[in-house]
Amino acid sequence: MENEKKGYPWPASALTVNEMAILTEWRKKTDTPITELLRQSVVYVNRLIQQRERS
Repeated sequence: MENEKKGYPWPASALTVNEMAILTEWRKKTDTPITELLRQSVVYVNRLIQQRERS
């Protein structure tokens, strides 16, 4: 169930020009699609939050 797609609208409209520039640079450096970079970022931040909650 963790990988279930929800079909939410593309979140780029909530990002600033600078944030999109950062994602674009990461995409170029890693050859990873922006959607995958966003997914990885969400998973990473979630882990950080869970670690803080356990402390």
